[in-house]
Amino acid sequence: MPAAYFLSYVTIPQLLYTKKYFLTILFFFIFAYLISVASRVIIIYGAEPFQFEHHIVCFECPEQESLMEISTDLYKLFKVYFYENFSIAFLFLALKLLLMQNEIQKKTLSLEKDKVKNELKQLKAQLNPHFLFNTLNNIYALSLKNSPKTSDSIGRLSAILDYILYRGNSISVPIKQEIDLLKDYIELEKLRYNDRLILNFNTRITSNVMIAPLILISLVENAFKHGAGSAIGNPEIHISIASTEHSIMFEIINTTGHNKTNSKLEKIGLDNISKQLDLLYGSDHVLTIKRMENQFLVKLDINL
Repeated sequence: MPAAYFLSYVTIPQLLYTKKYFLTILFFFIFAYLISVASRVIIIYGAEPFQFEHHIVCFECPEQESLMEISTDLYKLFKVYFYENFSIAFLFLALKLLLMQNEIQKKTLSLEKDKVKNELKQLKAQLNPHFLFNTLNNIYALSLKNSPKTSDSIGRLSAILDYILYRGNSISVPIKQEIDLLKDYIELEKLRYNDRLILNFNTRITSNVMIAPLILISLVENAFKHGAGSAIGNPEIHISIASTEHSIMFEIINTTGHNKTNSKLEKIGLDNISKQLDLLYGSDHVLTIKRMENQFLVKLDINL
């Protein structure tokens, strides 16, 4: 036990953390020598006399070695006592290192999961406040006109906030819930455009598969914020969503303006979304971004 604990809790930590290799190895051999001597002394002066104490005439009783003989018989100390003590100690050390490695892997995985969760929260927080600010302004404008759309808009905003607060932190949600969220969002955005906006929203859901929350609304929000919001005349947005048991396909095309500052902001928004997708789906997704003369296309394919 002393050999095992000295090796595991003194020698190895000293080698790993202090980097004093020569001194550590020197102290190890000094300790190994002392514990081998102590083991031999216990055998000679403790175990052997106890074994033969009831013999009246003892022909097999070994002659006791002196302390000097014990401490200078290096060959026997190394061959018998060092081997016996430290073979078990090294086995104990190997088991301890395996357990330590397992704990380190668990902690590393836990830290990585926490890091991903925190990164996702930060990325989502960059998108949601902008939408909330615009929507509240639109509802405020409706209330000034005593518009009958005011109560409906407040209801839709309430549903969106409920979704963001209570479902947005889930690992995944049914895709039909995401589509309902998109419908509420689009109806609120329409308040800004009246009849100017040309919008097509097509869905083909053959399987209500699970998807990471708030990804699709981020792409739609980006199209409204940097596409339709800067387009002159009648802005257009075309959205299509399809799902099967093994895949999700999303595509959005919007008309664009020619504001360079807006294009930079659009790129920041899409970079943000791209980071989220990398954290959530890794190589199981393909995000295609294509800028044309007056249109902008974003296509997302997720392999489930």
